[in-house]
Amino acid sequence: MTKADIVQLQENGEPKYVATHANAVEGLSDFIQKDYDKLGNTEKIYVSGGRGDNSLADGSENRPYRTIQAAVDSLPMISGTEFYIFIEAGVYLEDVTVSGVRSARLEIISTKNDEENAKEANTSVMVRSITFEDCGMYCRAQGITQTDPQSTYRTSFIKFVRTNYGAINNCRAVINTKSFEEYNAFCFDGSTGGVYVSIASNQKTAVAAKFCSQIRATPSLVGTGNETAFHSHASSLYETSNVEGSTSGKKSEGGQIFS
Repeated sequence: MTKADIVQLQENGEPKYVATHANAVEGLSDFIQKDYDKLGNTEKIYVSGGRGDNSLADGSENRPYRTIQAAVDSLPMISGTEFYIFIEAGVYLEDVTVSGVRSARLEIISTKNDEENAKEANTSVMVRSITFEDCGMYCRAQGITQTDPQSTYRTSFIKFVRTNYGAINNCRAVINTKSFEEYNAFCFDGSTGGVYVSIASNQKTAVAAKFCSQIRATPSLVGTGNETAFHSHASSLYETSNVEGSTSGKKSEGGQIFS
């Protein structure tokens, strides 16, 4: 930046130096162009509870993050790249939040997702909760098993809030939450999405759709022993699954469940 690009102002009697409007616009244009050039790119980010070190990590397979949240926090807020956060086997007692990210795609996925079936047994990656909120892209969680729900301040295992599209695949929620005041294994709030090849058993509510959500529970979703199988609150829920509950379908505020 040259001297001509800088303006001196006074703030509370003290000099303050700022870039001119033209210089700021030029910098923003360069940023947008660099991001546009990345359209179609794919980036893999690795997490390992055993090998990772958040202070030294660069997200590569050799230098992974220790926590899922640290990997999420490394993402740019705006990008044309598809991001895949791969998680190695371990128990992650985290309430992960993905907030305000805009990219081509974002997935949080077990490194052993292709080898494991969440409907048959616990997957090797166990997480307390994951919430995607205000994310302007396709988001998906894969190969994740619910753990330690009694210690979370949240009311859902996997939740999408005001997210363009949320997908849940090969995930497992079977720890009994029926004594909780409120709990949804899989929840969509102001979002569209679907649940595939997963299991929700012994839950307060297996699948919830809230506030103008439109979601699909497919035949590959199974579960038994739930208090409520499905709850549609001012939403549309398309249900062809094999999930059972003492209450099969609960509707509120005009919500609809289509079987």
